[in-house]
Amino acid sequence: YMTANVGASHMRAGYKEPTGLPNRTAVDLMEELVESQHSIVIRDSMILCAFAKGATPDDVMVQAWTATTGEACTWEDLMERARMQWDQARQWNVDHWARQGKSAAEEDLLSWRLRREPIPSGVAAGMVSFVDDEDEAACMAAYYQHRGWTSEGLPAN
Repeated sequence: YMTANVGASHMRAGYKEPTGLPNRTAVDLMEELVESQHSIVIRDSMILCAFAKGATPDDVMVQAWTATTGEACTWEDLMERARMQWDQARQWNVDHWARQGKSAAEEDLLSWRLRREPIPSGVAAGMVSFVDDEDEAACMAAYYQHRGWTSEGLPAN
């Protein structure tokens, strides 16, 4: 999705069925997207592949954390730490963009091509990243809300 902490990412597949095609709004995916991003932070922090979720269910991750650190925790504890880590990465990006005179919300946008140039062929032929500009704005607003950020995409903490 557009708000990856490593730059714009269009990873839309993998959330609710059917996945992948931007032929309907993705607003209802934002909560799941945030949870998924936090889960990926946990796996990355433990040096595990983000695509290995099936092999490392949440309870295994908690057991691994406890075995590694000696600290008992819950999945919710790890998710809260992941949220804080995501917000810290976001704040670094926000500060970096500000030094360049750029806004976070503008930097969250996908490239013009992904947003405006329809896919020429295949199952997504004729589609772009969002149904329309209003859908894109609604998705961003929902994403920021689920993150607890301001409407400009700034961490509120």
